[in-house]
Amino acid sequence: MTATTEPQTRLQPVPHAPSARLMGFRAFFRKEVGQWLGSGRGPIVFGATTLLASLIALANSLEPPSETAGADATMIATQSVLGAEWGVLLVIVGVIATMDILASERERGTLAWSLSKPLSRHALLLAKWSAGTLMYATFGLVLPVIVSVGLATVLHGAVPDLGVVATATAVWVTIPIFYVGLALALGTRLSSQAAIAGIAFGLSAVPLFASSLVPEVGAVIPSAMGAWAAEFAIGADPSLLTPLGWLIFTGLVAIAAPFALARTDL
Repeated sequence: MTATTEPQTRLQPVPHAPSARLMGFRAFFRKEVGQWLGSGRGPIVFGATTLLASLIALANSLEPPSETAGADATMIATQSVLGAEWGVLLVIVGVIATMDILASERERGTLAWSLSKPLSRHALLLAKWSAGTLMYATFGLVLPVIVSVGLATVLHGAVPDLGVVATATAVWVTIPIFYVGLALALGTRLSSQAAIAGIAFGLSAVPLFASSLVPEVGAVIPSAMGAWAAEFAIGADPSLLTPLGWLIFTGLVAIAAPFALARTDL
């Protein structure tokens, strides 16, 4: 007799499931980008930042720094765009534009509704952080810088050094990265937008006053990346304390935000 053998079932490889920590990230990211575009937040940020940036470029053009005396038009035009005021500008507009990105949803109850869907808390925070940074960097930084370059070209009859401007702009993105993350971290525990804005502004202002006693304090706050970026872009040798301070503060925000949200009763 011939022994019958039962057909053996081969185990098929199981496709890797997406990490539970990032469940729902893509869909929520698209939703956040759509809200920035559909609510008018992006154009408002663009209008406010462009107006202020244009005034900065105009003021720098009317009263150029003394060290630019005798410099060519390209250098003067470049310096009129790379005003150190960009750091302050990005902080002010950035805090106002993002102070409600999580707090308002907690207040309306839509945050709990979103998390009732296939969406993890980590994915929610990461989607809001990345979408907010992308949209703010686009409307509150890149587009206004382009307008400033055009304005400087008209005022000085020369195109600014686009390589220098692009380098500074790329570094300036670090400022919205931090402040969008800070708004999210504070929004996990606070529902008052005024409180979030006050704390964010305070974290930028208090160290500036303390720097009169300890100069290094003012160099390590994230908003100091504004002046640091301009110095770095023109080939100067700025202190490494500033990017190191930004890295530490941003890392603390990245740790605190999911920790706080995980312990928030929605």
